[in-house]
Amino acid sequence: MPRDDHPRDGHGAPKARAPRDGVEAWDAEKKVVEQVASIIANKLSMLPLTKDAFLDEAVSWIWNHRSRFDPSKASFRTWCSTLLHNRGVDIIRTHARERKMKREKRYEAMNHQRRRASDRDDRDPADMLEAHLEGLNRVLVAIECQLLGRLAPDRCEAWLRHADLPTGFSWQAIEAVGNRADRRKALAAACGQNYAWVNQRIYRAIQKIRQAEGVEAGVADDGEEA
Repeated sequence: MPRDDHPRDGHGAPKARAPRDGVEAWDAEKKVVEQVASIIANKLSMLPLTKDAFLDEAVSWIWNHRSRFDPSKASFRTWCSTLLHNRGVDIIRTHARERKMKREKRYEAMNHQRRRASDRDDRDPADMLEAHLEGLNRVLVAIECQLLGRLAPDRCEAWLRHADLPTGFSWQAIEAVGNRADRRKALAAACGQNYAWVNQRIYRAIQKIRQAEGVEAGVADDGEEA
């Protein structure tokens, strides 16, 4: 039983009434509970969040256990001190377990993200495009990344066939443009669109890959939202 730092009944302290004596008597004892709870929290060196949780429930905890108080065995203050000390230790242990679980979950999430990033690094960018994009969007991003010319001829032909491109679309010349901004301008002109349209189309296509693959995707993106 923890030491009672306050004078017991009959030694200078007012007589503590049992909380079961009635609501009015209990109202008078709440101040005692709050005082004891504050002392216990400081003695146990509780962390701020744990201390707040403990103090917030101290009065209701004692009230809910009031039937266990026996004034023939201890003063109300001493009984509160014992009960609240035990409750404080329980809360500290519970919060410690919760913090440990949160740390473990964060650690596992970080490891999972690293594993996913490693898996993405090993993936063929062409496979990613084929898995998540279709038609014109796939071809636009492939040209953006200068990837189309590196595909097997039959695969490149299949992508172009499903892209519904304008007649005379010269993807080789566009993909050969070294500067990306100029490459996008050439793409826009070949598609009969403006530069903002190409920016937005490529940006949204790459965002779709990112969402499907995770936080980051293995396709470069400095796209602009039009």
